[in-house]
Amino acid sequence: MIGPRVNGSRHLEIVLREIERNEGALAHAHPDLDQAACVLEGEALVENDDEPYNVKAGDLPYFPARVFHNIKVASPVIRLLVIYAPPYDERSEQVVTKR
Repeated sequence: MIGPRVNGSRHLEIVLREIERNEGALAHAHPDLDQAACVLEGEALVENDDEPYNVKAGDLPYFPARVFHNIKVASPVIRLLVIYAPPYDERSEQVVTKR
């Protein structure tokens, strides 16, 4: 939607993600970028720095840089607008996983 490869944005990236139940990412953190995710549809359990809470359509969880987070989809699917600042652009050096 918005990002380096879409329109040349250097400070912001917004992507539409759809994640099905039993899919998603392991707990991870982004060392140098903040992330937020506007829930458009569905429900999930989010863990933010090991603190779990439920999210649903209309919620906007925020994940600061260096804070481990993950999402466990509770509904059949969840649709999110994911916002990164600065852009993530799928750069592997911007992801750290728990060991």
